[in-house]
Amino acid sequence: MQVLAWMLQWTHDLARVKAGAAPRYHPRDAQTLHRLSTALTMRAITRLHRTLALKQRWIRHPLNAQLSIEALWLDYLEGAGID
Repeated sequence: MQVLAWMLQWTHDLARVKAGAAPRYHPRDAQTLHRLSTALTMRAITRLHRTLALKQRWIRHPLNAQLSIEALWLDYLEGAGID
């Protein structure tokens, strides 16, 4: 699923920026990534990335695609501390 791949790349870049490195996948979004990374802990970013990576195991299962996308966004919002 393309959304999951994008989210994994995004959280990877968030972790890189948080650690002081340049984003690998989204260099044009460096300012946004920096702003977001200052609001998050490295622990929160890596936890979210790990959760998304685990989702890869079941994302191709013939479940309802809409529910899968909603679950991904809920994980993202929870990981970012957004209520």
